[in-house]
Amino acid sequence: MRYDAFISYRTESDGEIAAALQVGLERLVRRWWRRGPYMRIFRDHTGLVPGPRLTDQIKEKLDQSGHLVVLLSPESAAQGGWVDKEIEHWLTTHGEEREHPLNIVPVITGWTGGADAPLTTFDWNGADVPEHLRKVLVDPLYVDLRWGRAAGAALVLPNQQFEDDVTKVAAAIKDEPPDAFKGALVAMRTRARMLTTSIFLAALVLIGGLVVS
Repeated sequence: MRYDAFISYRTESDGEIAAALQVGLERLVRRWWRRGPYMRIFRDHTGLVPGPRLTDQIKEKLDQSGHLVVLLSPESAAQGGWVDKEIEHWLTTHGEEREHPLNIVPVITGWTGGADAPLTTFDWNGADVPEHLRKVLVDPLYVDLRWGRAAGAALVLPNQQFEDDVTKVAAAIKDEPPDAFKGALVAMRTRARMLTTSIFLAALVLIGGLVVS
């Protein structure tokens, strides 16, 4: 697979969240000693080539992705919209009866119940879910990112709430339990800091030796 995940979203309502989520997933672990992002994420505004083959390009990128991250809201559930079309194509190639598993990660960014209402009554067959996704997800695990629409500059990794939500999405993409994934993430960051410190100290010793000589 060329991409770890494809982000499907409605630009007008969730463009800012989608962009922040892409950056968060790509930079969740900073590995300056290894080139490339932590995860390869496709988002239309950064991955498409201008031209007439928009639909074909979208399908190609979906086929090259291991997971589909869907930002769910009343706006993205609009009938005939791009999100629903992307889900429809995904299900034809990644359905449970196919060679690939379903691999859909739902991220709720808004719903008709409001930003603060508990999601215990969220209807997975209702108007907040794109038509082709209804009856596909049965009581799924999801990430609640409704707060992100009003977050603005807080949608960056130093923000603990955002990092926690990005970690949940990353754990789903990696097919690992969130707690176990978070533990592994802490271990990776600790190793990275230790390696950075070791290199810095070694550089100081080398410079000191050159000065003395």
